[in-house]
Amino acid sequence: MPGPLGRRTLAEFIGAAFLVMAVVGSGIAAARLSPGDIGLDLLENAAVTGAALAAIIWRSVPSPVLTSTRSSLWSSGASDG
Repeated sequence: MPGPLGRRTLAEFIGAAFLVMAVVGSGIAAARLSPGDIGLDLLENAAVTGAALAAIIWRSVPSPVLTSTRSSLWSSGASDG
């Protein structure tokens, strides 16, 4: 078991809150950006929601693939500047 139940429950709540904020915010932004075109509205909403979900997963899941990708990106970015 990775941790106490209270801590895991709080982490789930925070993650779900971030996802809800991303979905609601992307819906509002898409409705304002393209008020007359429902297809473009759905495309914008899906793109922003997908990007937010990827960012949440990227930041919170310590998997070997993400860790190695993140470290290789950081090391390549540090040598550029």
